[in-house]
Amino acid sequence: MGLPRRFWLVILSISIILSLAAAYEIIEWMAAIIAGRTTKDCLGTQGDIWDSQWDMSLSFAGSLIAYGLLFRFHDHQLERLR
Repeated sequence: MGLPRRFWLVILSISIILSLAAAYEIIEWMAAIIAGRTTKDCLGTQGDIWDSQWDMSLSFAGSLIAYGLLFRFHDHQLERLR
C-alpha cells in the first residue's frame, strides 16, 4: 500500500497541489473573460498583477511545509497497515 519511495510521494503530492492551484487560476481567468474583462483587467482584479504567481508559490510553499510536518505521521500510518 502507498508509494514505495518517499521521493515519489513528495513529487506526486506537490504536483497534485500545484495542478489544483493552476486549475483554480485558469478558472479565475476564464470567469474574468466571460464577465467581459480584458486580460489586463483580469491580472489586477485583486490589486496585484502578480496575484497568480503569489498563489502558486504559496501553494508550493504550503505543500512543502505540510510534507515537512506530516511525513512521520504518514510513515507511521503506513507501518500500521503492514
